[in-house]
Amino acid sequence: MEIEQSPICALFVAERAGAVIGTFAITIIPNVSHCGRRWAVIENVVVDERGRESSVGAVMMQHAIARAQAQGCFRVVLSSSMHRGGSHKFYRGLGLEPFGYSFSLFLAQDKEKQA
Repeated sequence: MEIEQSPICALFVAERAGAVIGTFAITIIPNVSHCGRRWAVIENVVVDERGRESSVGAVMMQHAIARAQAQGCFRVVLSSSMHRGGSHKFYRGLGLEPFGYSFSLFLAQDKEKQA
């Protein structure tokens, strides 16, 4: 898997009784502003419905933030779909704040799909 071979990307899973109940990925991004300090993108934060009442999501996010701090990052960012109000409340509860807008453009994977 490409993520496993990347020095700037990492994928984490949370397990309970041998079953995966949560995931997140983090990418450390080199930067030219902020005195060259890195920043981190947290993605694919998913907690199985059965684990949402536990603190597994908070533990995963705390781990991601600590990893970014240990890598010298000046901030972490993540995107969340606009309709995910529960997730937004969760992230705010961890100290994350809405910032700007997130824009997206899905790219065609091959020329046949472009036609």
